[in-house]
Amino acid sequence: MTVFCALGVYATSTAVTDLVIVLLIGVLGFALRRFGFPLAPIMIGVVLGPLAETSLRNAMMSSGGDASIVVGSPITLTLYRVLALVLVYTLWRKVNSRARQDV
Repeated sequence: MTVFCALGVYATSTAVTDLVIVLLIGVLGFALRRFGFPLAPIMIGVVLGPLAETSLRNAMMSSGGDASIVVGSPITLTLYRVLALVLVYTLWRKVNSRARQDV
C-alpha cells in the first residue's frame, strides 16, 4: 500500500520533496496509531478544516467583519448548546469511569 501511495505521489508531481512529505506523514500516522490516538478525527479535520476556514472567511466577509454572524441565529445557538452538552456528558462519563476504577 505504501509503495502505491509513493508511486502515485511521484507520478503526479515528480518531486522528491512530495515523497519525503508522504514518508513523514506515514511515520506520524504510525506513531499516532502506536500510542493509541484515533486517526479518523484527524483525517476528518484535515479534510474539512480548509473547507470550514473558507466558509468562515466568506461569512465574515459577507457580514462586514461582524463576528456575531457565527452565533446569531437560533439554529446555531441550539447546535452550540447540543455540542456543549455532548462534551460535558463525555467528560462526566470519563471522570466517572476513572473514579470507579480507582475504587
